[in-house]
Amino acid sequence: MSPPCPSFNASELPTRIQQVADGRRRKLEEGARRIELSACELFKMNQWECELKDESMQHSPISCWPVTRFFRLCKDKNVTFSVETTAWEGKTSVASRPPSSTHNQSTTFQWTNNWSES
Repeated sequence: MSPPCPSFNASELPTRIQQVADGRRRKLEEGARRIELSACELFKMNQWECELKDESMQHSPISCWPVTRFFRLCKDKNVTFSVETTAWEGKTSVASRPPSSTHNQSTTFQWTNNWSES
């Protein structure tokens, strides 16, 4: 299991990346004064959050929606490191469930253990 990560406000992120995990200041390339988070390369990862319509049903329909997360790939003198910037980019890191009116219209796929049913 990974060690616990400290929690802090997204506005602190540009300051927090100036230090390594143990609190020491990062070593920078010659002439650099600080790491500019906005200059680091941006990456996007899509994940899915799903829930059962009715957990008591054996073949309950499953509804899923995308969760988009953002990361920046930054570099100091010694290493390249990634930083999750979802909240800093102005997005929310939790799933954005569709509004209830469109939620009922979404396509539901039935998951099955029997491949002949598909």
